[in-house]
Amino acid sequence: MTSILVVNQHPSIKLNTKAIKALAKELCGFAETVAKRNGAPIYDEITLIFTDAEQIAEAHAATMNIPTTTDVITLPYEAIPGVPLCAELIISIDMAKSKARANWDANRELALYIAHGIDHLAGNDDHEPHEYRAMRARELRWLRFSSSLKTNSLIH
Repeated sequence: MTSILVVNQHPSIKLNTKAIKALAKELCGFAETVAKRNGAPIYDEITLIFTDAEQIAEAHAATMNIPTTTDVITLPYEAIPGVPLCAELIISIDMAKSKARANWDANRELALYIAHGIDHLAGNDDHEPHEYRAMRARELRWLRFSSSLKTNSLIH
């Protein structure tokens, strides 16, 4: 089972770490079948790092040479023999709050970013429109089936 670590680097927003871990573990379970089909690895540990808009823009520039804000950055690490396989997802709370609307709140948007990062770790890309549509449909299906998202708020 994948171990989930949560790091909140946002200067002012508090998170429900227990709910985030439960959701991420559930999403990893959904993604395992997809990863096996894609020949992608199953990660032993995933660290979810929650940031503000400025921090994610800096990370985006440092990791992908794109100096703009984004929703989520997926960073899989290379396997090292004898060491657990790890990955990081850097997630913008500010972006989730800015994308919230009447029928889709910031909690759901944040959950979508977690699902999207995990979908990338399962070996999927969204460079082409058809890939993006397939990923989004899968991620929304995962969120519909998520029991933890229905009962918990991710943002305090």
